[in-house]
Amino acid sequence: MSQPTVIEVRDAGQIEAVEHTLMVPENREDPDSRDIALRFVVLPAIEPSGQSPVVYLAGGPGGSATGTAQSRRWPLFDALRQDRDVILLDQRGTGRSYSPAPCTSSVGWNEADIADRATFVQKQIAAFAECEAFWLGEGDDLKGYTTEQSAADIAAVSEALGQRVSLLGISYGTHLALATIKSHPEILDRAVLASVEGLDQTVKLPARTDAYLFRLEQALNASLLAAGRELYPDLGEALRIALRRIEQDRPAVDVYVARGQPPVKRTLGPFAVQLAIAFSLADPDRSHDVAQGILAMAADEPDYSFMAFRGFLMPERIRMQAMPSIMDIASGVSPDRMDLIEAQAQSALLGDATNFPMPHLLESGSAYLLPAEFRSDPEGDTPVLVISGTLDGRTYPESGLEATRLLPNRSVLTVENGGHNLFFHHPKVVPAILAFLDAGQLEQTRLVAALPAAPER
Repeated sequence: MSQPTVIEVRDAGQIEAVEHTLMVPENREDPDSRDIALRFVVLPAIEPSGQSPVVYLAGGPGGSATGTAQSRRWPLFDALRQDRDVILLDQRGTGRSYSPAPCTSSVGWNEADIADRATFVQKQIAAFAECEAFWLGEGDDLKGYTTEQSAADIAAVSEALGQRVSLLGISYGTHLALATIKSHPEILDRAVLASVEGLDQTVKLPARTDAYLFRLEQALNASLLAAGRELYPDLGEALRIALRRIEQDRPAVDVYVARGQPPVKRTLGPFAVQLAIAFSLADPDRSHDVAQGILAMAADEPDYSFMAFRGFLMPERIRMQAMPSIMDIASGVSPDRMDLIEAQAQSALLGDATNFPMPHLLESGSAYLLPAEFRSDPEGDTPVLVISGTLDGRTYPESGLEATRLLPNRSVLTVENGGHNLFFHHPKVVPAILAFLDAGQLEQTRLVAALPAAPER
């Protein structure tokens, strides 16, 4: 079924498009599964050139493609639609597609709780148990909300359109794209993978995060040097000092847990700070704020105001969405990688906080774990473009290379000083994507973006 629709784009107004609805099984492994609505919006080509349509796969997991198009990434889609159709696929559980209802658990935080690792994990496990029971009680088949099922949805979209497609994914969207390359290569022309998360990379390696933090410190100091400012000292050592003090003092600080509400008290443990830093590192544009926050917490008279607006990590009631929760749990982590993560986390600056609540919920969600074969790297001759930013604090350049190592028709574009959301970190990134989708060509393999802006005096 299809019908005219509009996309309300900030700064661009109403964009005419066509919304399609497919009814697909919620769980293809169950012959008695109900059907759910999978919706995608097609932005028709302005001057069609015969190029295959490009399917945009949002990150998260949990991001909405149609929602993404309404804001700052619209120029990307506008450039793509000049000569090809653009398909904004709202993955199952997101956007205009069917989604299980959000769950607000009875589990939450109060002033008496100490925000250490054990408490975070215990509360997350308890909240997930409540929400799992809620979703199952609503009739949702949670085994349907896996990356394998979403890859089959992309094949269903291709079949419904009667065309091969190309893929453009970012972050988790690349995870889904790699699964599609592996299971449905026959429907694909090309794939662009920005900020790659491999099929066994849902849980990041703590040592890679440490290496990233060192690169970030170097870049921040380079920007300070260029501005004639005083350089940061060893930020890693400052963070260790701050974490040791928090472990000893357990400071109670004012934090905002909800917009428009007055602050509440939370008693910090080291894991709360590690988690807050991990959540702040995707892109380098605010990284000076993180560096200054670390130094303030490590000062002789510590200032914990960095944590004031990270109160969302310690809400009065934990809220969950089914799709992102189950997708990550289902993708899981291989035993060898898990052993490596646990060993590295013992000494890593952020411990195992980078991907919380993964792998912390793995045991609770073991019923949804995909088979080990899912986590093996894809092979085949699908042409792929891998784009990575050296200052991406969520996915790392070396990880992208590893995840695509068995794809011989691979091109690589590295954006020096680029972050996680790197489409506009350099003016030549979008043209490079267009050129690759047109002809599989890449003129440059490295672009240099601006350093993170030094703070004003």
